[in-house]
Amino acid sequence: MSNDAIQVDLFGVECNTDVPDANGVRWHVGSIKGWTSPTVRSERAMATGRTGTILLDERHSERVLEVPGTVQAPDQATAWDAYNQLAVMPGLGSSGVVVVHEPTPKSLLVREGEEPRADEPVNGWFEFLLTLVALQPYKTPLTGTTVSISAGATVNVTNDGNVPAYLTVEATTSGTVRVKQMDSLQVLRSKTTVAAGTTFNGTTKRVTSSGGTVLLGVVDNPSEWLSVPRLDTVGIKNEGTALLDVTIYHSYA
Repeated sequence: MSNDAIQVDLFGVECNTDVPDANGVRWHVGSIKGWTSPTVRSERAMATGRTGTILLDERHSERVLEVPGTVQAPDQATAWDAYNQLAVMPGLGSSGVVVVHEPTPKSLLVREGEEPRADEPVNGWFEFLLTLVALQPYKTPLTGTTVSISAGATVNVTNDGNVPAYLTVEATTSGTVRVKQMDSLQVLRSKTTVAAGTTFNGTTKRVTSSGGTVLLGVVDNPSEWLSVPRLDTVGIKNEGTALLDVTIYHSYA
């Protein structure tokens, strides 16, 4: 995919706009290797008594991005500042967002895959290469679609993406959480009453409080993280007592 004429945002830095940032630096990004698709992971075994192999498992794994670019700064000192800025894109132990405006913007949450590489600035100009990894490999729009579901009600939720999209369920009042995906009949449920603001994130498989603290032992057993298949609409029923906000981010390979 060629991004020469497409805006790319690297951790808040707008690239390919020909508009300098607050320091007068112009950032340009070339073709991003890996944006087309995540890594495919498959498991195969020898087929007993016949030619060929048996497919045991096949799914997407992580997505690795290689982002080449150039920096044009008004002077050497500013170029060196941009050079050092690459060290925290996003920085070891941190994560950040890459957005490609294609033309509907899609984002990936990524981590540092390898140390950033860059030439030393010459006359305010240098080249760089970022290697980034998205542990959750699917691209999503910048904003999700949220619907509210009162106790006992059912609403339809649509995934316009080309891969399954997991749901995020937030209890907006205190109460029990019991949510059923009406096609698969899978159920996400809490063991007991939860506080308002408790969020069940199907993508990260985590439950957090209203303040963002990870909560353990909240999900009952058996329970499932709910998703909507690709290019599909399903009914979601609130069988608990808490008022719920259900959010879906259309997901793309």
